[in-house]
Amino acid sequence: MWVLAIILFGLFLIFITMGKRTGFKVFRFISYGVLLLGLLAALSASLVVIPAGHVGVPVVFGDVSSTIFGSGLHLKNPVANVVKVSVQERAYTMGVSKETTDRGSEFDVITVLTNEGMKVDLNVTVQYHIKAEKVPWILNNKVWTNVDQYETDYVRPEVRRAIRDVCADYSGAELYAAGRGKVSEEIRKLADTLIAKNGATCVALNLRNVQLPAAVTAAIERKKEREQQNQEYDYKLQIEAKEAERKRIEAAGIRDFQITVSEGINPMLIQWKGIEAAEKLSASANTKVIVFGNNKIPLILGEQ
Repeated sequence: MWVLAIILFGLFLIFITMGKRTGFKVFRFISYGVLLLGLLAALSASLVVIPAGHVGVPVVFGDVSSTIFGSGLHLKNPVANVVKVSVQERAYTMGVSKETTDRGSEFDVITVLTNEGMKVDLNVTVQYHIKAEKVPWILNNKVWTNVDQYETDYVRPEVRRAIRDVCADYSGAELYAAGRGKVSEEIRKLADTLIAKNGATCVALNLRNVQLPAAVTAAIERKKEREQQNQEYDYKLQIEAKEAERKRIEAAGIRDFQITVSEGINPMLIQWKGIEAAEKLSASANTKVIVFGNNKIPLILGEQ
């Protein structure tokens, strides 16, 4: 566009000169039209649009500027070539999955050695993004043509190094079971430190799958099964202990009730209740004989 603007300005001079020499107004009108087109071309050469999630860095004859353009419309040096770089978060997977089949076999499962010397295959997902402020430095110091090339050359090798270094401090069982989250965070921190040297940052790292040798996996599963059985037995013992405690409390309550009742019943109370019963019987209309025994309790003789 800048070259086109120069050509149009040249045509403007030619047409304006011809108009003055010949006196024809048509050349003057044509020259004004050419001048307007030249101005539009020069303005277009001085504007650049940066897409969302990208930054732009002006490069003038191979010299990378330290200026960074954010997303939007910007005014630039007409002769500058603005390199647009994505700083959006990216995710890639190292492992056997649909995401990796298109990359080739070298991007499949990563194999590490544990502190026991055991070979373990891992399926790992990494999320990272390029730091916007580091883009001029990357263009000056790294050789890459696009974000995919940058990932292949400067991110993936460092992440694989971090995975191997951290996993070497853990056993296969720790990688396979509860320690996976802790290991993932340690790998992320180390990977972030390593790729920061290349102008990127690691946002997250997830050990999606840990493939141990079949015999080791079976042993771990058996151990987990035994632990679950032990937990189930412990739970049953707790239930039985609570039930036994409930029965003891119930028996103590019955015993206390019986003691209270037996202590409250004495000969005087029984005699008093007998007298009350005799009074009620004597008030009835039917014939009866009330005999008091030695214990002063009435005996009922008659039809009833």
